[in-house]
Amino acid sequence: MSLKALYDQKLQKLAEQKQYSTTMNDLLVKHMNPSSKEQKRNLTAAIATSKQSGYFEYYVPSDEVKQAEQQKVLNQMARKIAKVHNELEQIQNEINAATVTAKGNAAEDQRLSSVNEWFAKNGGRIRDDAPPSSLSSWMDKYGKPSMTGNQPDLLSKFEPNPKIYGGTAHHRSFKSSALTLKSGRLTR
Repeated sequence: MSLKALYDQKLQKLAEQKQYSTTMNDLLVKHMNPSSKEQKRNLTAAIATSKQSGYFEYYVPSDEVKQAEQQKVLNQMARKIAKVHNELEQIQNEINAATVTAKGNAAEDQRLSSVNEWFAKNGGRIRDDAPPSSLSSWMDKYGKPSMTGNQPDLLSKFEPNPKIYGGTAHHRSFKSSALTLKSGRLTR
């Protein structure tokens, strides 16, 4: 399918989705929201007058609202909108695939060759060079790290917690037996 046909199909689906959402919004604004507000107001008034004697007449929604609630019109509209949205995503994926195909692979081949040339000039490995297969072969190729001198911040250690819990008249004080991790960049 051509790009123009895909874009036309996308515009058609967008118009369809707009129609569904406009219909749903009109139903909400004109019928469902006012009915809900009236029910809430009526229930509040009924609670306020519930201690008084007599009968309180409750709000009765219109036939259109009753019918819409029974047939679950809003749920159906939401499902239709979601279905059209999924179709739009599929069309967009087809457009993206067609765009990539239209550009061709020539630009990518040129980009990859320039990356390989850059690596070759700067001492890096070229794309065809295989990486080391194990840690020992990596160490042989690139060298071993040196641990010179005393580097206390490098190694993680567990040290005894210096906290001393104070005693009372009935109990003696005691040291904490917990170990605290002093984190470094390495752990033994």
